[in-house]
Amino acid sequence: DYAFRLEGQKSEAYEIAEQLGWKSPDRVFVPVGCGTNSSAIWKGFGEYKRMGFIDSLPRMVCVQASGASPVVDAFKKKCRKVMPFNKPSTIASAICVGDPLDGIKVMKSIRESKGHALSVDDNKILEAEKTIAKTESIFVEPSSASTLAALKDMLKDGSVGRDETIVLVLTGSGLKDPVSALKVMYSPPDIEPDIREVEMHLNYGFYDVIASNNNKFKVLFKKIPSKISLRKVILKEFNTEIRGKDIDTCIALIGEFMEKGKNIMKGDMQYILEKSIRSAGTPIGRKPLHIKDFRIESVAHGVSKGIVEVEYLGKNMISEATGVGPVDCILKAVEKCVERNGFRVVLKDYQVSVLEGGTSASVSVKATLMDSYKNTIISMGTSPDIIVASVEAFEEGYNILWRKSHSKK
Repeated sequence: DYAFRLEGQKSEAYEIAEQLGWKSPDRVFVPVGCGTNSSAIWKGFGEYKRMGFIDSLPRMVCVQASGASPVVDAFKKKCRKVMPFNKPSTIASAICVGDPLDGIKVMKSIRESKGHALSVDDNKILEAEKTIAKTESIFVEPSSASTLAALKDMLKDGSVGRDETIVLVLTGSGLKDPVSALKVMYSPPDIEPDIREVEMHLNYGFYDVIASNNNKFKVLFKKIPSKISLRKVILKEFNTEIRGKDIDTCIALIGEFMEKGKNIMKGDMQYILEKSIRSAGTPIGRKPLHIKDFRIESVAHGVSKGIVEVEYLGKNMISEATGVGPVDCILKAVEKCVERNGFRVVLKDYQVSVLEGGTSASVSVKATLMDSYKNTIISMGTSPDIIVASVEAFEEGYNILWRKSHSKK
């Protein structure tokens, strides 16, 4: 039944022509995996031209990811047949195809339309995904964004005129692959449903930060930097200018990493920067809970034991508890200190991201916490130590929820 798919997809060409006032665009950029969509669109335009609905035909531009580009390779070699691409690999999963089913048809569409085929790398695709979201309020999957990445390259080398009418075909929703978006954008902070808080984060440039997927193991700092050098590195590596108290937060976090004997790599700095910027909207004020220190006794068989020293509502306390693991026993010991106040916070979800690189890798923990009033928040901790990161996330979330609940009283 695959042959009928082409007959359905050719209607894209009909709609493009209709929406352009019964005119053909100069070029149509299409993401290419199996090649069916591109060849179908070309067929649709051909039918409309024969029926007299349009006077001209567009040039087809077939776009692939660099890690899966058999059509582009065939185009460059001027071959009519597409040779299978060994071990295709790209973040753009919908076009991660090594042996296109309609390879012959797509090559025919490029040839007949005097079109073009080019590939773009994953980082360009992810940046284009972010650009489409920011400028058009359209959330697409990486494969769709490849068309904008390709257009940018062709504009840069002069292959496309700036006065041309261009159509970029966006083939899939970003909800098919939301995880990929977070490779170039930080996960959003939790804020109140208040337009002033939304505007504050947008104006700060939170979504302008480039969280590059490249060179994560590049060493940025071997010692704690000055504010000036830190600003320069962040601007160069992440395309953002950090401001005010956030520069102090960054330096403090760098110091904590270095206390563990760790140089700061680009991937570490990405976690630190996200933590700092996420904290930008946190109200300054009373910090009811401060986990000053902890000790853990872990054994291969049996429960772990944790002892914590906390400052809670101005009082110093020491508590201990057992749990299934080090994080569990520490958080249970903290809960013993704070539960006397009648305000309870429960850990609902817990996600750990580890930067590749061995046992000294940095860790980012995102904890979903809910309080007695059903308020929910996602808090973050980052450290080379998974237990420290987890404790940080719990402390941050507890304090935010405490302030939320007590501000309403």
